Amino acid sequence: MRTYLLAVTCAILALSAAATNAATYKIRDLGVEPVQYLDQEYEVDLRINNAGCIAGAYTPLANPRVRRCFIWRDGVVTALAPTDLTRNVFTLTGMNAKGEISGYCRARVVDMLGTVAASWQPSDPIVPQLRSFASGIGLLGRAVAVNDKGWIAINESTNVEPAKTITYQDRGAIFKDGKLRYLQVPKGYRYASVVSVNNSGQVIGYCVKNNKKSRDESSAYLWQNGEAINLGSLPGCYSTVPICINDKGQIVCESLSEAGRKWFLWSNGKITPIEITGPVISILGIDNEGKVLLGSHYGWAGMWQDSKITIFKPNGLPPWKATAMNAKSRIAGTILYDNSTHACTFDNGMLTDLGTLEGGKNSLAFAINDNGTIVGISDAADMQFHVVIWEKVSD
Repeated sequence: MRTYLLAVTCAILALSAAATNAATYKIRDLGVEPVQYLDQEYEVDLRINNAGCIAGAYTPLANPRVRRCFIWRDGVVTALAPTDLTRNVFTLTGMNAKGEISGYCRARVVDMLGTVAASWQPSDPIVPQLRSFASGIGLLGRAVAVNDKGWIAINESTNVEPAKTITYQDRGAIFKDGKLRYLQVPKGYRYASVVSVNNSGQVIGYCVKNNKKSRDESSAYLWQNGEAINLGSLPGCYSTVPICINDKGQIVCESLSEAGRKWFLWSNGKITPIEITGPVISILGIDNEGKVLLGSHYGWAGMWQDSKITIFKPNGLPPWKATAMNAKSRIAGTILYDNSTHACTFDNGMLTDLGTLEGGKNSLAFAINDNGTIVGISDAADMQFHVVIWEKVSD
C-alpha cells in the first residue's frame, strides 16, 4: 500500500474575520486499484464509519465492464467476492458502525436478469463472500440500508402480471434475526417500498396507491411498533416519498406538484415546510439535531433548521458543493475551480481545501465520519484516480 504524508496547504477564506487558521490534514492512498471516474458519481461510492472502516464500490479503470466492492480496515484492503448467483457488478447502499454493509448485485435468477440484495459482515469467512437474499423463483431485489443493529432494509421485486407483460413492483421488508419481515401495506395501496431504517428501528418508505391514473401516486409512511403511519403531504402535491430519517424519528420528505418539487420535515406528527429559493437543490441528510444539509450540483450548500436557512458561501472562493455531514455538523464537499476540483471541509465557518495526492490535479470527497476523517478519491502524477482518506493531524 502506498502512503503519502502531506501537510496540505489550504486555500481558506473564512465567513468571519476571526477565523484565520485552518486544520492540517494528511492524505493517504488506501492501495485500492485505480478507479474510473468520468464526472459520474455512480462509478464510485465510498462510506466510512466512526471506527475508520471504509467500504467502497467502484468501476476499475482496467475493466469498465465490472463493478467491484472492497472493505478497508486497519490498513488492509479486502476484496469482496460476488455471490454464487451474481456477476461482478455491485452497488453499495450502506454501512453501519460494525462495518456491516448492504447493497445489491447484478444477477440472473431463473433466466431473469436483474439485481439481488446482498450484504456482508466482518464475521463472514476469511475469503469473504457477499450474501444474497433471493428467496423464491423469479424473485429479485435490493438491500437499500443497514442500521447499527444489523437490520437490513430490502425491496424484493416480483413480476405481478407474468401472463401479460413484465411489470415489477416492490415488496418492502426488514431482514433481522435471520428472518425476512414484510412491511404492512395499508388498505388502498398496491405495494410498499422501503427507503431506510434508523438505529432506533424505525422504517421509512412509501406506498403506491391503487388508481387508474397514468402517473403513480404515492404516500410517505413510517413503520414502527407494528403500526404504519401516513406522514401526510403538502397542499397541492399529488405524490410524496421520504428521503431520510435521523435516530430521533425526524423525517425529511419530498412532494411532487404540478409546479415542481417541495420538501417538508415530519416530526412527531407535525409537518414543517422546508421553503427553499435559489438553485436546484438536493437534500443530502439530516442529523440528530434536526439540521438538514442542502446541496446543489451548481456549487451551492446550506443548512436548514427550525425554518431558517443558512447559506455557506465564503466570499472570494470559487463555488463548492456539499457531499456529506457528520454528527458534529462538519461538512465534506468539493470546491469547483475553473479547471479542477478539490475535496474540502466546511467547519465553524471555514472552508478548507484538502488538496490532492502528490502530482495530482483533482480530488473529491464522498463521506466523513464523526472523527472528521474523510474518504474520497484523488488523482496523482500517474493521472489515475486512487481511493484516499484525509486524516486531521492538527487544529
